[in-house]
Amino acid sequence: MASPGETPPSLSTSVEPIGDGMEDNEPEVDAAAPDTRSDAEENVTEDIDAIDGETYTRETILNTACIIFSDFTATFIAFAVISNIDVFGKEFLLYDPADVEKSNLIVNGVDAVFFLLTGFLTDLYGNSYKVMTLYSTITLVGTLILPLLTFNWSVIDPSCSIPVPIRRITFYTARIILGFGFAGINTTAPPFAIRQIEKYGVEGIQSCFHYIYMARNCCPNLCSSVQTVDDENVELLSKSALKSTSTAADLPNVEDPSITLAATVDPWGEDSVDETLSTEPPPTSTSYGTVEVSAVTNGGDRPAERMKPAVFGMTVAPEILHRYLPLVGIALAPVFDIYVFPYISKNFITLTMPTRIKIGIILTTLSVLAAAIVETARMMFIERGDSFLQEINNQTITTSNLTLASLIPQYVLMAAADVFVYISSLEFAFRQSPRSMQAIATGIFLFYATIGQIVAILIVPLINTITTDDPWYPHEINDGHLNYYFLVLTAISLTNLIMFCLVEKFYKALGQFLSEEGTINSTTRDTTISTQAMTADKTTTNVTTALINDPATGLPQPVLHVPTTPSTVD
Repeated sequence: MASPGETPPSLSTSVEPIGDGMEDNEPEVDAAAPDTRSDAEENVTEDIDAIDGETYTRETILNTACIIFSDFTATFIAFAVISNIDVFGKEFLLYDPADVEKSNLIVNGVDAVFFLLTGFLTDLYGNSYKVMTLYSTITLVGTLILPLLTFNWSVIDPSCSIPVPIRRITFYTARIILGFGFAGINTTAPPFAIRQIEKYGVEGIQSCFHYIYMARNCCPNLCSSVQTVDDENVELLSKSALKSTSTAADLPNVEDPSITLAATVDPWGEDSVDETLSTEPPPTSTSYGTVEVSAVTNGGDRPAERMKPAVFGMTVAPEILHRYLPLVGIALAPVFDIYVFPYISKNFITLTMPTRIKIGIILTTLSVLAAAIVETARMMFIERGDSFLQEINNQTITTSNLTLASLIPQYVLMAAADVFVYISSLEFAFRQSPRSMQAIATGIFLFYATIGQIVAILIVPLINTITTDDPWYPHEINDGHLNYYFLVLTAISLTNLIMFCLVEKFYKALGQFLSEEGTINSTTRDTTISTQAMTADKTTTNVTTALINDPATGLPQPVLHVPTTPSTVD
């Protein structure tokens, strides 16, 4: 009998491996990694011991880190462009604000389709390494067009100035090229990174998805720190855009240089731009989450601006909570991975992937319900006269004495919900798909996340259209019923929870690692795998891989069983 971790030389299986069959050209750590710990340690000079007790090879760590960094870079570039797109469209493309918003919605819809298309193309081609290189090149091309487009060519020759129609066509061409490359990287990187470490077990897979989540959520905050808006120009990451076209007269009065104009669909049907400032980028395909979380995030700064700017006795600017919301999720991700998930699984319930998603939806419901309660309390403070007047963008606004500290629970719940739903959904897409469908499964998840963002943008004007006589979300929210709006989101989230529970009840979890389907050390769609080892004397050893439930995941785990007495072939 072979030693543990080794496959007998003559062992064959009747189950054909299911995969793309085209991964042979990928890095060796992905396609031909050693099967045993001893073999892996012989090929490297330095290994890394993780918290879960596994020893990860240096090549595995470097390959995984490079893939995640590529994903981070593409996401950062997309955020850097999109977070300035409203000012860019007004100052450089000479669009009206309404036209900018309409074009943004169209481009976001194109991005959603790109997630499906690039996922399909990645799985069709099969070589993730070459596909990632191609998508990175496309992203670079789209990015390089922008500084060429925004350069003041008139300094060379006045006749070289680019006409406005050409600017618009060139810009959105670059935006679509950038979106295609970004979508391709976002759909390819997660499964490609996980394949590097899946041989180390479930804990390694979960941790890698947490790192991907943390890398992507760093981008909005990092972009808001890099970009600047001052009295003379708007600088993109390259610091070359708009220098020749932006003027002080075209920009609102901004005291904080890190704040950008809010880019939301005007829910009041007015042509004038809303100069309420927000540090959050406009809702785009680079932001993920449920409709409820997206809607609260996109509009959460408006109530904060009409509350007492204090947290536990300290003066805090209202935009601070909104600006640093992504940091809450980033901080919670490793805590949940290392401490919360293992603790709950050990002491309460088994945290399967569907269970984690359900918990995330429950937290989402609680977050929007908390927002409704806080908004109700804020309006009660104002109605009973517990308020004061303050200046916001040269307007006198009635502000509640309810402090910003009351918003902290909903932001924490929102971030925790995002960790549960986003990470678990990506993991579900990977572990419940065959190798030949992992990218398209990831693309489907990102497609629906983008559609959720678009719905979150459109839901405000829809509600205001229904409540025309007494609008819930007017331009001045003190005159509306924003708490009713949050209650509608709560109802939507409850409906989502009920539907998910019904679907999950009839769902049968597949094997744990379908990317290695049909091998002796993995699972298949069946409950057992029978193989035969032929020996020289015509005897057969029946090797059975039985599946038992892994207490950490609730999914089947293979257990190899070899009888001690061989049977003779008839």
